[in-house]
Amino acid sequence: MSAVAAPTPPPTVLDRPAGSAFSLIFTTLPALLRLTCGLIGAVVALAVRTAPVRVSLLVPAVVVLTAWSIWYAVRALCTGIGGALKAGDVALTTAACLLIPWLVAPEVLPGEGSWIAVLASTTVINTQATAPARWSVPAGLLITAAYVIGAHAAGNRAEAGAHAATLLVQTACAAMMTGVMRRRIGRADRDFADYQRLSGEAVAARTRGR
Repeated sequence: MSAVAAPTPPPTVLDRPAGSAFSLIFTTLPALLRLTCGLIGAVVALAVRTAPVRVSLLVPAVVVLTAWSIWYAVRALCTGIGGALKAGDVALTTAACLLIPWLVAPEVLPGEGSWIAVLASTTVINTQATAPARWSVPAGLLITAAYVIGAHAAGNRAEAGAHAATLLVQTACAAMMTGVMRRRIGRADRDFADYQRLSGEAVAARTRGR
């Protein structure tokens, strides 16, 4: 009596080892990057409060961004980075960039090293790493435009142009790197799935031949 081949089980995490590893890495690293940026950025932001910085605006902004960074990290590590986290991150960073004249002292704005500049770069890189290019690239351009507007409003055109160029390069490089990795990883998982299928068919054939 010939044996009946067992039904193929549904795909599991083990069926996509490369994709699962990619998801783990590109969830953990953005979470830690956002958390680090939020905590260190809060200290740096409050360290220099000279005019025209508005303390009444700076303190609530730092509290909101720090709380968001903690929430982002916790949610990302527990449930992954969903659309709400991505959109919220971009929205808060865009708002912070537009408020540069009242959140960053003029003496620390040049040199692309202010806490807002680091925040913008962090969000641009995280967005490229966690979202498809059709969504992440426009988000990167939005943050870049907001930074240019904010730096111009603060009276520093050189900083606006310099960090805008940096943000555009970060957007392009991170998007291309992530895109290449996604394609390579997808190909690896398809090859692995084909290997599993062929192995299963070979086992089933040997079983039927007994």
